[in-house]
Order: sequence, then structure tokens, then C-alpha cells
Amino acid sequence: KTYINKPLKGTSRPFYVADYVDIAFNDIHFKGGVGDLNYGGGTLMLWPDTDNDGTFRSEATFNRCSFEDVKAGCGGAVTQWNGKLVLNDCSFKACKATSDNETKNGDGASVPTGGAVIYCKSSEDGTALVEINNCTFENNESAWTGGTVTIYNGDLTVKESVFRNNVSGASGGAIAAYNGSTVTIQNCDFQSNEARK
Repeated sequence: KTYINKPLKGTSRPFYVADYVDIAFNDIHFKGGVGDLNYGGGTLMLWPDTDNDGTFRSEATFNRCSFEDVKAGCGGAVTQWNGKLVLNDCSFKACKATSDNETKNGDGASVPTGGAVIYCKSSEDGTALVEINNCTFENNESAWTGGTVTIYNGDLTVKESVFRNNVSGASGGAIAAYNGSTVTIQNCDFQSNEARK
């Protein structure tokens, strides 16, 4: 099955997940989605609160899905603020995060930047976890950090995945991690990824 997301005007992110929702996407092709400048997520915005014991209030899982030409200010495919994101056997091609370090919103405030495919950040009292298994990331581009993933204060585990020809305008041609994040990478292949600064 295919989900084609062609915006008529402005942004047209098809999915938003808040508190107490577990959602799974199986065998779907996402193409041409556009997320907004301030919050990102060309396909999905995952934005639950987190219980004080670290329990995830919401979880999103993608199984055997493909993403092509989706973009947003940050997190070209997915923007995650807390919660759990799981990617199994997925592919990401030509996804883009368009905001750079100088990008401002209409009020003149800086906006989140980075993560051509995923932008992940947990709140100070929250928890954010990303698990990537047997996925391919190819020809994705971030105007600032993270040619595929940018993660702040979260946990990232990547296994059996390929990162090829991804580009960032600043740090992390493939992955950029900040603010006490924990990153585990196992049996992955990184080819010709470039950080331009």
C-alpha cells in the first residue's frame, strides 16, 4: 500500500501522536510530505508527555516502510519529543531538514534544527528512545546537523543498518548526538557521509 502525501499549500504532515497512543505503520510508502518550520516532522510528529517513572506514554513503530522526498524544518520524516520510536526494515531516501542554525520563526525565535530523517529530543523530565533495525538511509540532507539523525538528551540504538551519501551542513554527516545522549551502534555500514563544517 502507498500513502502519497503531496501538499497543496503550506504543510501537510499526515500524522500527529500525543499522549497514550501506540501506533504501528506496516508496508507503507510515504512520499512528498512536508512538516512545518517550527516543529518539523514531514510524516509524523510524536509528542507525548512522559510519566515520572520514565514510562513511555506513546510509541510509534514503522515496519517495512519507505520514505522518499519528505521534508521539514527539522526531522524531515519524523520529529520526536519524548516517547519511543522504532524503525524496522525501513528505507529513507532524499529526506531533508531545511532549517539551519540561523533560522528564525515569525516571532524571531530560533527554531529546532537538524535531522534530515529524525529529530529526537526529550524534555528535562522526559524520556526519548529511538531504535533502528535493518534500515537504509541514502541521499538525505540536513541544512545543519545530522545527515540522518539528530538526537538531544535521548537514547539511540542502531543495528544492521546502512548510511550512504548523507550530508549535513554542520556536524554529523550521518548522526549527530548532543546533551548526554546515549548512542549504541552495532554491525552498521557507513559510506560516503559528509559533514560540511
